[in-house]
Amino acid sequence: MRAALVNLAEGVPDPSAEAITKFIERWEKSGGSEMANYQLFLTELCDEILLVPHPEPAESV
Repeated sequence: MRAALVNLAEGVPDPSAEAITKFIERWEKSGGSEMANYQLFLTELCDEILLVPHPEPAESV
């Protein structure tokens, strides 16, 4: 079951249903490899689904 996405920020475009489906289908295949794939997953999530900039790297203080 796939839940509908609700965009709470005005002026931010919603990802297409096709983009969401493609993203889910791609990542369903990763199985139990979460730790090995989390960086790529987050990058693609930001780019393709959330449509937000990537997180900034941590800096030493």
